[in-house]
Amino acid sequence: LFPLSVVADAASTTELKPDVRLLIDISGSMKDSDPSNLRAPAVELIVQMLPEGSRAGIWIFGEDVSPLVGHGAVDEAWRQEAERAIKAIDNSGQLTNIPAALQAASFDFDRLDPGYRTSIVLLTDGKVDISSSPMANASAVRNLLTKVGPDMGSIGVPVHTIALSDEADWQFLESLAEKTKGIAEKAETAGELAPLF
Repeated sequence: LFPLSVVADAASTTELKPDVRLLIDISGSMKDSDPSNLRAPAVELIVQMLPEGSRAGIWIFGEDVSPLVGHGAVDEAWRQEAERAIKAIDNSGQLTNIPAALQAASFDFDRLDPGYRTSIVLLTDGKVDISSSPMANASAVRNLLTKVGPDMGSIGVPVHTIALSDEADWQFLESLAEKTKGIAEKAETAGELAPLF
C-alpha cells in the first residue's frame, strides 16, 4: 500500500514520498465486524512502516469524523502521538459515515503536492450507515461508487479498503477500491496484516 516510486514517463522515474490518510471506523457495528479490534495493531503497523519524510494523518469516524492524529510530516514526534492515540480506537460511534470520512481526508485535494503519492487507507466493515433511512444509505453508496470514487481515481488518489472479518460488506469495499484504482484486502488475524501492507 506504500509504493515509493512511480514511472513519471517513458524516460524517467520520479521518486514520490507516501502521503497516507488513514480512516478508522469506530462504529458500533465493528463490535461484530472486528471483535478482536485488529484496527489497533493495523494502525500500529502502518505507523511503524511509514518511512521518514512521508506524510500521514489518522481520522476516526462513526456518525461524525474526528482527527485522531493531525496530518503532517512523519517524524518521531508524530509516531509517538500516533502510538498514544491508538487507545482511542473503540466502537463508540452510532453510525458509519464513510462519505464524511472520505471528505475529511480530501481536505487538500485542490492543492496536492506533486512530490507525494497520496492514498487513503479505509479500515471499516463497509456498511455505509449515515441515516435511519435505507434510501438515504443506498443513495450515499451510489454517490460514492458513481461520483466520489471515480473522481478520486481520476486525480490519482486510490482508496485502499481493508475488511477485518467476513462480516464486512466486501462487495462495496471491493467496488470502492476498484473505482479509485485502489486495492481491496481482507485480514482476520494480526499476522495477516504485515504481508498485506
